[in-house]
Amino acid sequence: MSGPIVAVDTASGLDQASAAEPRRVCIVTNGSWFATVALDRLLARTATRHAYLVIVATGLRKQSGNRLVEASRLLRRWGLRYFTYKVAVNVLPSLLGRVIPGAVSIDRICARHGVPTARFRNVNEADPMERITQFGPDMLISFSCPNRLSTDVLALPRIGSLNVHSSLLPAYAGMAGYIHALRNDDPSTGVTVHEMVDRLDAGRIVRQQRIAIRPRMSAFQLFREQCLCGAALLEEAIDACATTGRIDGSPQDLAQRTWVGEPTRDDIRVLRRNGFRLMGFRDLAELIRPRRAEHEIGMRS
Repeated sequence: MSGPIVAVDTASGLDQASAAEPRRVCIVTNGSWFATVALDRLLARTATRHAYLVIVATGLRKQSGNRLVEASRLLRRWGLRYFTYKVAVNVLPSLLGRVIPGAVSIDRICARHGVPTARFRNVNEADPMERITQFGPDMLISFSCPNRLSTDVLALPRIGSLNVHSSLLPAYAGMAGYIHALRNDDPSTGVTVHEMVDRLDAGRIVRQQRIAIRPRMSAFQLFREQCLCGAALLEEAIDACATTGRIDGSPQDLAQRTWVGEPTRDDIRVLRRNGFRLMGFRDLAELIRPRRAEHEIGMRS
């Protein structure tokens, strides 16, 4: 289920960073707490050698035109526990960032690193596509983007597009792979940086790294580790693409592919019976004031 593991190589990463040609990189994201903390790490280490634009997609995954209807649908499917968890990590950061010093928000971290941002409901619409085109990206990065990117969007960058996925592809392609890994009581999971193609989560594997699932680990803690690891893998992948001017990767064995959809309330019940939880009090405290995690990044294999 795990596929090939391509771990971070610190020495080669430094060589690639020094040889990397400055590139223009557009990141599309939902601006969640996890994405914000991970992108803070990425921009802190690479914004001096590459030019970035961050596009925040503010719409929900299903573009029904009515947020209340979509929120009601998700509440029925997810149940109250997972719905509350998703609201906490996706909505609270932007609110807390306005009033609490030290709280993270995508606008705050981008301003600190001198990176311009723009907000649009759906990245596939005409206005965001025009903004991306004006930026002239060499690479496009999807980091927790709620929209499935169209072929027109994927055609905009000169080198290509990369996605950060919360599983060891081809296992757990689809939605919230980390939740399904906990639901299935897996001993480990991981992160994949892969090339984006028309078929979801089916492109060539550029980087992968395994992450152990500890007993009684919260979903918050696991996804935090995945996102920070994803930022480290992404840094190396961006510098490699910047050096070679192309995306190099290994094709997935799609015969081994497993697909998972949005978690259901039953999935969350099983996850809890396995001894896991979505979020604890310490996680909630970190949501308000995240700790620095440089020592945790890129250290697991």
